[in-house]
Amino acid sequence: DWDKGDFCGRDALAAQSRTGVDRRLCTFTLEPPREDRVYPVGGEAIILGDDVVGFTTTANFGDTIGKPIAYGYVPVEHLERTDWVIEVYGEPIAANRHTAALYDPKGARLRA
Repeated sequence: DWDKGDFCGRDALAAQSRTGVDRRLCTFTLEPPREDRVYPVGGEAIILGDDVVGFTTTANFGDTIGKPIAYGYVPVEHLERTDWVIEVYGEPIAANRHTAALYDPKGARLRA
């Protein structure tokens, strides 16, 4: 609440509200792994075409969906792209960006 006076991070938030957000945290799933493929752990390059546009912040195998999951910040101007690649230990792996929760996005299990 801007009317509550000074608070930690107020200046950064004010600057962001003037200029807008330039990156967004995104959820990615990677193609199901082969037996010899290693899982992402975070810090992997997020690639579009020939350009590295970001790095994963957190990643691991998602047991409930049966695929590796990765989170990373990417520039907002690329959000509509679909040709995502995440490089895991030097191996480029096709990735899908998701806009909703991966498991039970409507909360049906919680309400059962």
